[in-house]
Amino acid sequence: MYFSDIYSNQRMPKELMENEMLWGECLSGALYWNDFLNLSKECGFKDPRLVNHNEVSIGNRTLEAVVGDQIKFFSATYRLWKLSSLESDW
Repeated sequence: MYFSDIYSNQRMPKELMENEMLWGECLSGALYWNDFLNLSKECGFKDPRLVNHNEVSIGNRTLEAVVGDQIKFFSATYRLWKLSSLESDW
């Protein structure tokens, strides 16, 4: 299965998750990259593999001021398998 979404480099603080402007830009619900990896493994997908990723620039000074420079966003696609014979990539 391929899974594409917007991810962040850290967990989103509650105040950012509730920000209407970030919600409208589909950024407030960004899942922390490592949380996605752990969730996919908990759901039985062995060895999630990153297909591609690109950093997402906000491009809006108001939103950039709200987010600050600590949280980065990425558009990423993973390939997930539920195969017992799959060898680990790492």
